[in-house]
Amino acid sequence: MRSIPRVTAGLALALSALVAWTVPASAANPVASWPASCQLTQTSLNLCASKYLTIANTQLHAWLNRERAAGFLTSDINAVERQWEAYRTAECTMTSRRYQNGTIYPLTFGLCEITMTQARIAQIRDDIAALKNP
Repeated sequence: MRSIPRVTAGLALALSALVAWTVPASAANPVASWPASCQLTQTSLNLCASKYLTIANTQLHAWLNRERAAGFLTSDINAVERQWEAYRTAECTMTSRRYQNGTIYPLTFGLCEITMTQARIAQIRDDIAALKNP
């Protein structure tokens, strides 16, 4: 029979490996910035992933709205973002597919969406900075 500390350590190691697999080397590890309240239980991690995806999406939409209002984005950005969100969903579905029947699937899918959304914010921020300072 396994002891509780070994199981917890095993879960932490598995989570680290999962994050390394789902997060590109150049991207920040989203789990590293989560508060201690995101305990190492599957339910807690899934809820935290959902919470942080909501935060990332809110940041993305706020950034887009602010820049659109300032005149740096055209009105067709809504269509572009809908296409990007469809791409993000398809990409995360594909990269999380191996876990689709497991309890870790929501976490792998959520980490993928968080990482891609953070990268999208950085991309748009850099693109707009280049427009403002040619």
